[in-house]
Amino acid sequence: MPLEVTLANLVPGTMYQVQLLFTESCCQNRGFDVFVEGSSIAHDFSPETFSGVNATPTAGAVIRHSFVATDTAANITLSGVTASTTFDDRNATLSAVTLEALAAAAPVPALDAKAMVMLAVLLAAVAIIALRRV
Repeated sequence: MPLEVTLANLVPGTMYQVQLLFTESCCQNRGFDVFVEGSSIAHDFSPETFSGVNATPTAGAVIRHSFVATDTAANITLSGVTASTTFDDRNATLSAVTLEALAAAAPVPALDAKAMVMLAVLLAAVAIIALRRV
């Protein structure tokens, strides 16, 4: 069964960085896939492999991923169901998660009719200059 985490109160259009923190203090050869907002960010992730140790809770592994929020919640899924069957244990674990707002996306200004005409003239001038250089 997948492990689902939802982080609320995001601002659409803002860039965020999520950090998923893992330790492995139990099982060797554990693996699972990691998805953020439905996109795969780590296939066959094994905390033991990335931390270099097993059954040592003082060492860990981290996955960092940046994304632009499209709504007010970030959905994170850790799933052994989609992971390789070569893992003895496909039960996902997660020790901690952080979320940091990096920057808001710049708003796109609306163009009025005059600005649209000026933009069209500018693009036409650039096209003419490009054609003259050919």
